[in-house]
Amino acid sequence: EGDAPGTPPAAGTDAPATPAPIEDDAPARRRRRPSAFTASAPAAARVLVVDDNGADRELLVGLLRSEGYEADVVDGGREALETVASHHDLVLLDVVLSDMSGADVCRQLRASKRTADLPVIFVTAITGHDARRAAADAGASDWIDKPVDRAELQIRIAGQLRLKRSLDAMKQQQRDLEVAVRTRTT
Repeated sequence: EGDAPGTPPAAGTDAPATPAPIEDDAPARRRRRPSAFTASAPAAARVLVVDDNGADRELLVGLLRSEGYEADVVDGGREALETVASHHDLVLLDVVLSDMSGADVCRQLRASKRTADLPVIFVTAITGHDARRAAADAGASDWIDKPVDRAELQIRIAGQLRLKRSLDAMKQQQRDLEVAVRTRTT
């Protein structure tokens, strides 16, 4: 009776010890150790999700938005090609779409100067080396199997966004150097 939490009972009594309260520091741990998405990638990154399966689209969009990404969603290849814009940082693309193959979408993205360097990660239930080879030949940046593992998705997206930022920075340096050379030689 009246024992402070976490103290043993008084000697000679049958009263159980009063347990100490459990402190949940999970919110503090999350603040100290952000996820792979937020630790490695800008929170404002914009991802285009291309999948003709509504449940898969919603799963991917939910994972992306829960980590602070902006997500645009389309359900077909033609719509993806019309929608993808310079403000997209990455595309998550299913291999099998209702109107055209994901490989064809990827080839067309690679053929356009505007989207040639846009990271494209295939997200699909198709397995086997032939499917992966076809994706690589089409220009895929990476591949994730369905069902999607959240940690794997986080790591692969963060890695591709880091590569994109590095490539964008190198291109900007090249443009700056070209301007500097033109300025000095004219």
